[in-house]
Amino acid sequence: MARSRWFARTNWLLLLSLCLVGPPSGGCPGDDDDSAADDDATGDDDDAVDQWTLGTVVDTEGPGVLAKMDGPWGTPLWIIRVEGSHYDMGYQYGRLLGPQMIDMWWLYMGVLGEEMGAANADDADFILGAVLDLAWEHFSPHVPGSFAQEFEGLTDGMKAAGAEYGEGDEDLAKIPRRIVTLIDMAMASSLNFDDIGGFFSFLQAGYTDDLLAYYGMEAASGAPPGDEYADLMAAIATLDGQGDGIGPHGPFLNCSYFAGWNQRTVDGGLYATRNMDFTTDSGLNSFASIAAFVPDDGVPHASVSWIGANLGVLAGISREGLAISAVGASSPFERAATEPQILKAREVLQSATSIETALPYMSNELDDGIVRAPTIGYNALLAWGDPRGGGAAAEAAILETNGLEIGVHHHHTDCSVEESLVRFAYDGSVDYVWTADDHPEWVNREADTVEIDADGQPRLFAHDGNGNPTQDAHGNYIPDPANGVPLQTGFPEDCALYRGDEAMIYGVRVHQTAANGPAEGGDGLMCDSGSYRGRYWPMREMTLAYANGSEYVWKDQTVIPDNGGTPVLIGLDEAEAISRVAAMDSNVYDVVYDATNLVVRVSFESGAGDSWLPASEQPPFLEIDLMELFLTE
Repeated sequence: MARSRWFARTNWLLLLSLCLVGPPSGGCPGDDDDSAADDDATGDDDDAVDQWTLGTVVDTEGPGVLAKMDGPWGTPLWIIRVEGSHYDMGYQYGRLLGPQMIDMWWLYMGVLGEEMGAANADDADFILGAVLDLAWEHFSPHVPGSFAQEFEGLTDGMKAAGAEYGEGDEDLAKIPRRIVTLIDMAMASSLNFDDIGGFFSFLQAGYTDDLLAYYGMEAASGAPPGDEYADLMAAIATLDGQGDGIGPHGPFLNCSYFAGWNQRTVDGGLYATRNMDFTTDSGLNSFASIAAFVPDDGVPHASVSWIGANLGVLAGISREGLAISAVGASSPFERAATEPQILKAREVLQSATSIETALPYMSNELDDGIVRAPTIGYNALLAWGDPRGGGAAAEAAILETNGLEIGVHHHHTDCSVEESLVRFAYDGSVDYVWTADDHPEWVNREADTVEIDADGQPRLFAHDGNGNPTQDAHGNYIPDPANGVPLQTGFPEDCALYRGDEAMIYGVRVHQTAANGPAEGGDGLMCDSGSYRGRYWPMREMTLAYANGSEYVWKDQTVIPDNGGTPVLIGLDEAEAISRVAAMDSNVYDVVYDATNLVVRVSFESGAGDSWLPASEQPPFLEIDLMELFLTE
């Protein structure tokens, strides 16, 4: 049954400001009169409440705690901590936040409905819900049993909370799956709201046409959908030409990250960042949330995002100091017949204790029957702070991926780097692994990255006679196919890494459309892309400025003052400064990790309409001690 009523977006934001989105008790988390919530909060697990130090406890369910902290961005940060078996953790989450997940879903259906050209949120729910359910059909065989149990618990907990959606329990169970799938697929190149039919074709097959062609298989887009999709296709047809669309890369999930450790940092530990650049001014900041999971059979870990979305991980960190960040990086090679990336990231945090034990999950090298091949184009950061060793063994890795392959830059504690390329067969199994030593033509060092054309050949540019490329009066490099030299684009620094959309390993870059990639077929350059100019390059330059004790000016503002040549070691403040500079105008939340001392800083977008501000421009970030969040020694 469709939702019977939908308020316009502006009225919805007004409702949020009046605090009509609340727990099933009828009270609103954060109301001045917390008597009903306080009764619940002290009734289930006094120990959990007695130990709690982060904000105000709103509700409990067994050992599960829901609390709120005042966010400097003007709306609360909702903090949920769940504990026990995966079913128990799901039940606690659903009981404490089930109605809010429904509210978050309807809010986003209103926002995306406008972008799609749907008449209302009900239509967006019908279309996107059905398409996302189709994606879940591909995902579900590859979802670990622990998460399947968690989703079962979520449904039971949501029901106990009085949450309602659709006709009954079967429909209610779709909400957490749909939210996870939507956030996971938000990085998909084929999620173009001007062509939902094309996205449907991708999900119907489980592979994009380009990836099928790579495997020598027939394209799926020419196959007509079955009769069971007749109503859906008719609804999709009504969208044509009505929506404004939001470009070819879905809801703008194009982000950035940084990490530094060893001699670069104040204590030798690891500091990292994660910028989330996404659909702005949507009202999602009212659902800003950190979820802490304390499983009976795994590592405690936390996910920063929105209510429901943090059931997976786009930004997260574990008790073992393993942090993950992800960046959308579009490619025509995408698959859905594998484990969802944001669930795989959570699986890593709850199962791994180091980079070495995390990489097999990311590269599908575990022989347990679950397919963990990559889904779509993204760049991921794995950063390990070695909290038990005080940062002495800290290291990090970049994974540049699409649905075919992963390019790995493994940066070790001593700043040495190993590069490799993993390619996957149609069934998701590992096809082969190449390294920079045995296949340098496919797996290059970052410093050897150069501009390449649509055929994968190095592009040549005019130079000054000494091999240094020259520019014209407008600052453009001058093509010179006959006598030119390659144009270097990779500039790594020891014990530091940074990325926007761009892939540096040739085998992945040749299949990118992101950052003016060769697969786009145009004549754009990586070094002219917004990702490279606005994220990769300033993060690299700030890394150098701190190391050299020199000034750095960004957009006419001094963001690093001159330190007279004395190096500035990177800590939370310096990492936060790097994160602020690299953020796009569409920055909806920021996370800064101290992965050695287990502290995070977070910030979310604020305001609405003309008063909207990105997360990176909020005055203070909110600091969270993870040990207080996990309630573990």
